[in-house]
Order: sequence, then C-alpha cells, then structure tokens
Amino acid sequence: HTDLRTAVTLARGTSATAIKIYANLPGDLVKKIAAEAHRQHMAVWTHSAIFPATPAQVLDARPEAVSHTCYMAYQVVGVPASYQQRYPVDPRGLAGGDNPVMAGLFARMKAQGTILDPTLRVYAEDAERFARNPKGRTPLCGLDLAAALTRQAFRAGVPLSAGTDGIAPASDSWPTVYDELSLLVRKAGLTPAEAVHAATQTGARAAAQDADMGTITPGKLANMLVLTRDPLADIANLKSLELTLKRGRAYPRADFKPPTEKDLEDAP
Repeated sequence: HTDLRTAVTLARGTSATAIKIYANLPGDLVKKIAAEAHRQHMAVWTHSAIFPATPAQVLDARPEAVSHTCYMAYQVVGVPASYQQRYPVDPRGLAGGDNPVMAGLFARMKAQGTILDPTLRVYAEDAERFARNPKGRTPLCGLDLAAALTRQAFRAGVPLSAGTDGIAPASDSWPTVYDELSLLVRKAGLTPAEAVHAATQTGARAAAQDADMGTITPGKLANMLVLTRDPLADIANLKSLELTLKRGRAYPRADFKPPTEKDLEDAP
C-alpha cells in the first residue's frame, strides 16, 4: 500500500542519488519502484535476483547496476521464494560459458547498458569460511562458477564494476577492492587495465558519480592514486601506493594508521 511517489520523494530529500532494491519483492513491484525512481531522476541499484523476482524481471526494471554474479544463475536453476530461502547454485551446465539462458541475460544487459557488480570476493570469502568450518553453511556459489559467469558476461560486453560487499579485517592494511581487482584478473580473466577500469570509470558510473569522478578529467574532483610501480604490469602493484589525493588533498601512505578491531566494531 506504499505510495511510491512519496516514498521516492522522501528518499531524494535525504540527498540520496539512488534507490537500492534488495530482496523479497515481486517483479511487478520492482519494476514500479524503478520506474518511479527514474521518473524522479534517481539511479536504481538491485541484486541480480530479488526473490521471488527473477533476474529477467530485474532487467525488465532497467536498473543501472545489479550485484552478485551468481544470482543471475537462478534464472536457470529456479529462483528461491525469498532471500532467506536461498540455496546453492548447481554449477552443472553453467560454467562452460555456453548456457543460452545466461547468454540471453548478458545480451540484454549489454543492450541496456546495465552494469554487473560481480562481488567475487564474497564467493572467495564464503569458500574460505567453509574450509575453516565444513559443518557451517554450504556456500551458495563456488568461486570458480562465479568467475566463469563473470568472464562470460564481460566477454559478452557487459560493463563490470569492482564492488566487494565486504569489509577488510583490521589485520588487512589494504581495502577490499584490492582483493576484488585481483580476483577479476586471476579468476575472471580480465587484464589489469580492464580491472582498473572496472574500479574507476565504471565504478563511478555504478555509483552514479561519473560526472564528478572516475577519470582524470578537467572539471572533475581531484581523486587519484600515486603509485611507484605500474599496476597495468601487475595488479598487485596497487600496493606500491605512495600518495592518495582526495578532492585535491594529499594523504601520504606513510601517514596511514590501520583501524583497530574496536574501530571496525564501532563503525556505523
């Protein structure tokens, strides 16, 4: 019974730039929410399946970006009734890159300009967690399948962004996006330059911020990294960070103080 026009207007009033559509909505409602958001000049970000809305129904809503590669496979194996009832994706018939249903979804994404946020790090993290505790929750999707589907999407012309859906532990002094970029190169087959593009220009598009950032262009914010080694030769060279510029202000890496466990616990 929600008045969608009012709901989206209230969201805009917070200075939000987009509506995030997450879970447990039917396809017709996803489409109505997206249509109202677009009417009010807001972007729309969604999971690639909304439960019970299918990936195809999500694409009917024409979101700017969708997250989680493996949710796309629910179009083939069947979509769970709700987010809480998600089940593992059977990789058989999917990982070879020739499934016609997946090819059709990726062709639609390319035609619509819909960005895919693969979140490979999530699948790697799930695998590591399961290896530590085999009695825990079975991973919903294997990293190899997630990487294979991401590779298929990219080769089909789908733009990728480098979202992570995760927070690094205090013991890791580098941002989680570095993990995602490494996985895009090592597992999904992108070149380092393509992975950097996913994190910068396409990442800015995915965040609806490409008018102000994403490329080094006159008139945009002075946000950039200064490295001592070439990341296009090896994506690991991103860790040769010398200086970060944010809105023109310099932050030397030598001044970086890693967060403590308590800092992360206290974070909003």
